[in-house]
Amino acid sequence: PGFVGYYLGPWAKGIVFVVMTLGSFGVLLVYIIVGSQFLQATFGPLLGGSAMAYSFLYFACAATCVYFGAKLISRVDFVALIALAIISFLIFFKGFSHISLSNLFIQNSKAVFGSPDWYSEIQNSFLPFGAIMFSLWGVGLIPEIEEMVRGNKKSLKKIIIIATLLAALFYFLFTVLILGISGS
Repeated sequence: PGFVGYYLGPWAKGIVFVVMTLGSFGVLLVYIIVGSQFLQATFGPLLGGSAMAYSFLYFACAATCVYFGAKLISRVDFVALIALAIISFLIFFKGFSHISLSNLFIQNSKAVFGSPDWYSEIQNSFLPFGAIMFSLWGVGLIPEIEEMVRGNKKSLKKIIIIATLLAALFYFLFTVLILGISGS
């Protein structure tokens, strides 16, 4: 919001502040929901428990990390990133032969505007959009990057462009992989 306010004025700063605040709460809610689903899928068969219990467990783990500070969060993030990379490569190598290009595109249907089928066809066409937009949420790190490259402002533009393209590319490839294997 600060950069937007500086370049576009206070009205734009206010809009971006509201959007980023609501988006941040939305992202936290998504993390709690998806994290609890992951915990339930992983430990539920062994330990039992409701989805709500796993939501509270995930929230408690995340809150503990936040309480102990940025060092713990960065360590947990690093381990999670390594685990995600390994899991993604395993999914790619095990699932590559199961990828079907027909899963990536809307099937030719006779869905007419206003019919029940029409909505589901349009809805599925935007499935990868959410993952790619989520990958761009890291835009909030730009002020920190600016501090890191203080004195070399020309590199900031290049860093932002490359990081944005790489994040979008990896999320796109991950989305293609998962949709190619499992479909909508």
